[in-house]
Amino acid sequence: MKKDIWLKPGKELNTGAIIGGIGFAIYIALSALEWRGFALFAALAFGLEAGYAFLSALDCREKDKDSVSYNIVWGTGALAILMLLPAVMTIIKG
Repeated sequence: MKKDIWLKPGKELNTGAIIGGIGFAIYIALSALEWRGFALFAALAFGLEAGYAFLSALDCREKDKDSVSYNIVWGTGALAILMLLPAVMTIIKG
């Protein structure tokens, strides 16, 4: 039996979304303190986690539309964008 790499709907997916939200709060706090290196690291790490949760939500939604709401899909997608965009902009800006 092939193992699925994505988070499962329910507790796993909800936990992934919560971790992404906490990561965003950490990123905002580090940015406010002007700890740019730590903020960049937090944005990359939690952004990748939020992206993983988003892709998991998309996969679950595609397989079973009743298992995952659009709120989770769009919420995790928004978190991924909000975390990765500042990280990419910081790296490009140098």
